[in-house]
Amino acid sequence: MASHSDLLRRALKLIAETPRGCSVPTLLAHGYGAEFIAALLKSGVAKTEVESEIIGGYARQVRRLWITDAGRRLLVGRY
Repeated sequence: MASHSDLLRRALKLIAETPRGCSVPTLLAHGYGAEFIAALLKSGVAKTEVESEIIGGYARQVRRLWITDAGRRLLVGRY
């Protein structure tokens, strides 16, 4: 079983490598739960924005996560 720090690093890496921001459904599909995502935001290692997109011909709001400077420092081990 992966440690919390391993999960955190993997999540931050996924968020950092997604150029347009990582959507919440993408994080959920990778096995990160809503509570874990909320903890990323609360701890300040990620921030969120809501964007409108056309998906399947319908306008939808999509919440995306972006890595913060604090998250980048944590990812490279300089905290």
